[in-house]
Amino acid sequence: MGLIQQKREGMVTKVIIPNTCDADNICSSYISFENPKCVEIDGILYSSLIVTNYSREMEPLFLDKILSLDIDTNLSMFYMKQNTYDVIKELTYTIGHIGANIKTSGENEQGIEVAGTAYSDAKFIRKELQMGEEDFFYICILIGVYAKKEEQLEADLEKLESVCLSCGLSTIRANFRQEETFKMILPFNKEEESVSSISKRNVLTSGLTSTYPFVSNELFDKKGILIGVNTFDKSILMLDRFDTTKYKNSNMFVVGTSGSGKSYFVKLMINRNRFINISQFIIDPDREYKALCSSLKGTYINFGANQTINVFDIRECALEEGESFLLNKVSKLKIFFSMIFENMSKEDESVLEDIIIKCYEKYDINENNRSLYITNPKSKIIGQKIFKTSDMMPTLEDFNNLLKKEKKLKKYALELKPYISGTLKYLNSKTTIDANNELVVVDIHDIR
Repeated sequence: MGLIQQKREGMVTKVIIPNTCDADNICSSYISFENPKCVEIDGILYSSLIVTNYSREMEPLFLDKILSLDIDTNLSMFYMKQNTYDVIKELTYTIGHIGANIKTSGENEQGIEVAGTAYSDAKFIRKELQMGEEDFFYICILIGVYAKKEEQLEADLEKLESVCLSCGLSTIRANFRQEETFKMILPFNKEEESVSSISKRNVLTSGLTSTYPFVSNELFDKKGILIGVNTFDKSILMLDRFDTTKYKNSNMFVVGTSGSGKSYFVKLMINRNRFINISQFIIDPDREYKALCSSLKGTYINFGANQTINVFDIRECALEEGESFLLNKVSKLKIFFSMIFENMSKEDESVLEDIIIKCYEKYDINENNRSLYITNPKSKIIGQKIFKTSDMMPTLEDFNNLLKKEKKLKKYALELKPYISGTLKYLNSKTTIDANNELVVVDIHDIR
């Protein structure tokens, strides 16, 4: 590991690690303990707080308030399990001693109250230990704070002391004990008696759960995308909106004042979702996503640019057992036509559904899902099946021709005219776009 020299000047120790040390990549160039208020490591100032006492009853996860602070800290906790038999024996003696003092304390009400609290606490702890439901521990908590400047270090220490006090923790600064506390905070599991003797306090097993430190007011999903940085504790925000085990739905609502970065944020989310293969469908009324779509090699749909889509297309997708591709599509087409044909009666809806099914039957498509698969003529594998393509599906014009033959529904054929040969005829041709792309942007600027 190389030679490590120690120079002692009076009561001060300065550790100097030569540049020729074999461990240059993991060791500091110097560690100074000259300042009794902090340790200096390569220009970083490091100071510690020692927790010396706690409120009689602590809130669950009380350390969360400390860990959520926007302060560079290290938290070190020591749990020291004690022999149950020895503790019960000592508690029995203490209970008898306190009981005797209460009888002879006279009229000092304050002294009686303090002694009474200690007496009841000791009896409670002894009872829990005797029942075998709890174990007895000593706990020692140290909090290390580090900063580059003394002013910042002092401000952080004062803030931390204030928060600790609000949590019911009494703390002292480890002045003249910085070396000992620094060694205890390092991950060596080394106890320094001069520090632990003033900081250790007793706690039962159930009380240890309140000190569980791995909690914070943060949002971090392992499979999520980077959202940003939490303004409160500077933690990273990673969100997986599609995790159904954690969230009820994947909805997200972005709000903010003009110029605050809403559009930039949404585009950033689209970019990051694209890289983890999440399917995205974007409606673009102002043509602000065209460049992004092009750079991400998505499908940009502009119905005013000779791009067409067949509303009667059936796409291969995952179905529940027993479901039919055709019936699934029929239910969607009924919704489509209900938006075109206003005030359509239930009777008309029923006839309309029959016409849709007849329209598909002309193309040899029925409720049997096998009717949507054909033998792949290009495959070298004999009998390999593929899903029917758009040119094997009916169109709006096919539907309209059947609609005209129904006397009761002729009026609806007139309403379909704009979709057959008018301004909306891009919905009446075979699909010419790649609808299977995981990023699809629809330009509706000209059809609003």
